[in-house]
Amino acid sequence: MNKIDISEDLHIYRSFNGIVLIRPEELAGRHIPIYQNIHHTIKSILNLPCHIYFYDQNNRFQLANDLCAEDCGFDSSRAAINKTLFDTSMQESAKIIIENNNEVLKTNKMKIIEEELSLKNGDFTGQALSIKLPWYNRKYQIIGVFGMSVIFGKQKLDNILSHTLDIGLLSQDKYFYHLQSNKFYLSKREKEIIHLLMMKNTAKEIGNQLSVSHRTIEKHIEQIKKKLNVKTKADIIAKIMDDKMM
Repeated sequence: MNKIDISEDLHIYRSFNGIVLIRPEELAGRHIPIYQNIHHTIKSILNLPCHIYFYDQNNRFQLANDLCAEDCGFDSSRAAINKTLFDTSMQESAKIIIENNNEVLKTNKMKIIEEELSLKNGDFTGQALSIKLPWYNRKYQIIGVFGMSVIFGKQKLDNILSHTLDIGLLSQDKYFYHLQSNKFYLSKREKEIIHLLMMKNTAKEIGNQLSVSHRTIEKHIEQIKKKLNVKTKADIIAKIMDDKMM
């Protein structure tokens, strides 16, 4: 298998349903179906304040920024290269994320999905909004998946979504516009917890029903409070009812 070129000076262009990496001078004289330069090189996009990653067709990291590598349990971005999530993550968590990658590869379509990352050592568990696109070579064959993920409660979702709109990375996706226009974004798990809170369940009772520890539930509740800008569980319920968010 040919080595994938992932040099930092490569520019990222939108093409078909995904992205292609190429130097601007290589475009001359080529009949390449590129419709947008997102004005980022590999080097610059790795500096965005969210997880940035490139997987090959075997779901091995070809590149990841430091934020992504650290939260995925690797010592450095270099240590993540040619590794998979099975190396550091709980099996069920890794399996679901890899299934989502495979769907992008199979359908040749962008995917926006909620994902949960849980490490084997227990150092990190978080839910994320992930945006994944096909990654093409210069012959426009799919060679992998390019993605960016925002960890709820750790990175600012609204700022990152606004930034991705500005650079045009997801400008054709209607769901993305809808998502960006919402004042709050609640994950599926957070909605489940809020629903159970509204039924007067305690964190321990919610944990039992969702098969997780009450400490995990408390962490989710704290993230919900931050998103809704409230201080108590009662405030969460009041905010949801006032804004008719559920």
